[in-house]
Amino acid sequence: MINPFYKDEWVTIYKGDCMEILPQVSGDLIMTDPPYGMGDVWIREETDKLVKRELADWDREFDPTKVPFGNLPLVAFTVDWRLPQWYQIRPKGRLIAWVKTNYPHNLRGHVISNVEWIFFDAKFIYREYANSRHL
Repeated sequence: MINPFYKDEWVTIYKGDCMEILPQVSGDLIMTDPPYGMGDVWIREETDKLVKRELADWDREFDPTKVPFGNLPLVAFTVDWRLPQWYQIRPKGRLIAWVKTNYPHNLRGHVISNVEWIFFDAKFIYREYANSRHL
């Protein structure tokens, strides 16, 4: 069994490869923020050494339809071009558009959108904040 990255009375967080972790855990909800393919990243290896890697090396092969999510409610932070894959997994899923007011307009030479999509099939109550608005 995999050890939690963080745990308290309300939440348990696991860090690692979802293909290995998900079959070993149970719970009330899966919340995930898969890779977006943004270019080079610095990754801390097990030896604690920082190594520069091309994110696309491993992001390119990520396919949410291959992940063993099971039947737990799902919340996934995602990008627009991945939405068809999420709808393959959960055809009755819904979307929230998170319109960011403090996003980086340009990150490592890439133009960044101010919208992040949240795909979900979980039932939850959300709170609107002072800077939120309906589109």
